Amino acid sequence: MQTLPFVASPETRPNPWLGMELGAYLDFLTRVLSYGMDPAGAVPAAAAGAAAAALEACLSDGGRFGGNAVAARDALVAGGMLGELSRALSEAEAAAEASNAGGGNSESGGGSLALVAGEAARAFAAMALVGVPSASIAAALCLHGPAAVSGLVRVMRSTRSSGAARLGAMSTVAAATCVSPATAAAALHAGAVPALRAALADDASAPAHAAAALAALIPLVTAAAAAGTSNSGGPVVPAVMLVEQGLVSATAAALDPARPGTAAAKAGDLAGYGQLDTGGTNGGRQSGAAVAQRAAQLLHLPFSHPLPPVGTPAAAAAEASLQRYQETLLSEAIVVSLVQALDGLTAEQLVAPMGLLSQLVLRSPAYAQQFLEAGGLDEALTRRLLAPDNPPPVLVDALLAVSQLARISARHYSAIARANLCDPIGRLLSHEDPGVRARSCNLLGNMCRHSGYFYEAFVTHGTLDALIERCADTDRTTRKFACFAIGNAGFHSDVLYRQLRSAIPPLVALLADEEDKTRANAAAALGNLVRNSAALCGDLVNAKALEALMELATSPTAVAEADGGASPRARIRA
Repeated sequence: MQTLPFVASPETRPNPWLGMELGAYLDFLTRVLSYGMDPAGAVPAAAAGAAAAALEACLSDGGRFGGNAVAARDALVAGGMLGELSRALSEAEAAAEASNAGGGNSESGGGSLALVAGEAARAFAAMALVGVPSASIAAALCLHGPAAVSGLVRVMRSTRSSGAARLGAMSTVAAATCVSPATAAAALHAGAVPALRAALADDASAPAHAAAALAALIPLVTAAAAAGTSNSGGPVVPAVMLVEQGLVSATAAALDPARPGTAAAKAGDLAGYGQLDTGGTNGGRQSGAAVAQRAAQLLHLPFSHPLPPVGTPAAAAAEASLQRYQETLLSEAIVVSLVQALDGLTAEQLVAPMGLLSQLVLRSPAYAQQFLEAGGLDEALTRRLLAPDNPPPVLVDALLAVSQLARISARHYSAIARANLCDPIGRLLSHEDPGVRARSCNLLGNMCRHSGYFYEAFVTHGTLDALIERCADTDRTTRKFACFAIGNAGFHSDVLYRQLRSAIPPLVALLADEEDKTRANAAAALGNLVRNSAALCGDLVNAKALEALMELATSPTAVAEADGGASPRARIRA
């Protein structure tokens, strides 16, 4: 049995899989597993290892054996290997528990038991990678009670487990718990969170281990928040769990590009970790990207978790825990780690990290300062983030982050100017996604919020023509922010009045817009176009702006707002 992985693979021509079809070979291994646990556990360990090796071989060499992977998936779904692996894992866990209860030590004396569990974990993880549904894996793990899941957790924390076995256990728990509350509950009860935290915090962990640990923690933290109490006695919410369990600091450690495990992966030094650790071609880079994505997904959970009703004691407690969580993120410099992790990510891989970064920058000037100091406005990075072919969520989040920096203080204008954003923003003004167009207009408005610092740059790059066109946009939010930006472009001086002349007719038309805020922004923008000189007074008269403004001011809605004490402001605050 132990020799099988060396002679049965898709590369052994002309007779791969011992001369069988792959499905028949896996069925043969299933029958070997069904013999049960021998005293030393050697047979099930060898059979599970052979199955893992066969499935990993199907995933090797850049997918050249992809047809075998499809065949493997079909054979596994139709066959009984899932159940036999679960049984072997459960029996190994039961034997380990019995050894501990009898005064033995499964860590020191149960090497064969650990090998059974470790090889079963490898096989389960490979099954997920070849496409076996997570629900099928979760169902198999629960066939014999919680013992199989407990066995996987034991593999995670065991010093005797190989790197590939620990990775397989974490990957299997991640696949199963995301679809099965019962599996998540069993993993939590077995102590999966401390084991996963240890894997994250271990400087020797390869990025694939950290990525698998993070992938498992996301459903586990979510499941724990659905029931139970925290160490402090209050209800569990993700913010509480991430702080009390030390998961924020462990995640920050996993994001550190200089730690030894990450450096070894980049150098290709992954001996002893197995095929699942490399992920195929460029596996170290892929695993590093997965760490950034999953870290962002995990750390975003507290911001997406529903809060209790306002005014209740539970709401006050939740607000306090969220405040503590944000202070922890700040002290661990998570923003800095995420900005550093953006380097080398593909467009799709940027979605989760940028989503968390924009959330944090919008929440506090302290986060915004970390974003700036970490190089979040470096020209090369901002141009990559604002590339028109990026997914719209990436573009919107990048625009929000830069816009917030511009909004917070004029001190940030010089850094924004060094990023040379006028050209990329100008292109995004005509983007097909309305959210991107709206946030581009909003950014331009905030770039004029405090001063006329960017006025000359707008002239040089022809930014205003594209901005004025957005006054006729089909999207109501884009129209609102276009008026906001035009109004601020005319607030500080008359430098841009000549370029803004063509904005007068569309602004007059927007005085009749369906949205109150758009009408208000249009009225304020028209006022700003005569604030600093009389150069455009004739144009406003010719466009019948006075009549339109009078009609707006005397409308029933405007009169009601005036009676309520509303006061107009010339500079627009979107």
